[in-house]
Amino acid sequence: DVLGLVGGVGEKKGARLFNRATDGYYQPGSVLKPIALFGPAIENDLVTYSTVFEDFPETVNGEHWPKNSPSVYQGQITLAEALAKSKNTVAVQLYHILGGKNIYRHLKNTVGFERLIDGEGGKSDVGPSPLALGQLTYGVTVKEITAAYSAFAAGGEQAMARTYTGVYDAKGNLLLRKDMSRNRIMSEESAYILTKMLEGVVEEGTARRIHLKEIVETAGKTGTSGGD
Repeated sequence: DVLGLVGGVGEKKGARLFNRATDGYYQPGSVLKPIALFGPAIENDLVTYSTVFEDFPETVNGEHWPKNSPSVYQGQITLAEALAKSKNTVAVQLYHILGGKNIYRHLKNTVGFERLIDGEGGKSDVGPSPLALGQLTYGVTVKEITAAYSAFAAGGEQAMARTYTGVYDAKGNLLLRKDMSRNRIMSEESAYILTKMLEGVVEEGTARRIHLKEIVETAGKTGTSGGD
């Protein structure tokens, strides 16, 4: 259940206005990595917390790709450390291990990202840049990405976010009802492992400067993009 939502700033000047949390589609950047790559790879027993990868870019058309941000390459690195430091090089390797079509189907059909596309208008989200680095054609809403992350803290079970449970008229008659819809996207064991890895992002990784961890146990992921 969505208990609070901020869809804009300033004084509200109308009804049914554009809501940035539910109507706006934005590039997730590296925030997509746990949902698209790390979670499914762990769930399918393709990697473990301590699997070692080579933190080096590939050579694509004579150029090194992808680049890390910052441009630091450490050689051998564990899966957990790669997530904590948001290594793009490891994300692309996981993309190749899982397969673009499999990642796309998981995000579209299981997680429920509605605006992913495959071939419409000559554009496609089935590729390493969209699925490994989070540069999607249209993007995802804040509501969608938050609902996906809720599964990590709920033992692998994703609840489709709802903003109301029922609507009644003045006489108490039920007009609309919104039942809770749940969908298991990973096992409880995989969710636990991934949550521990996301705690590492906050404790020693790219989100180590946030202060929320001083108040409550915190797990999360940072993400940037060149777009909105």
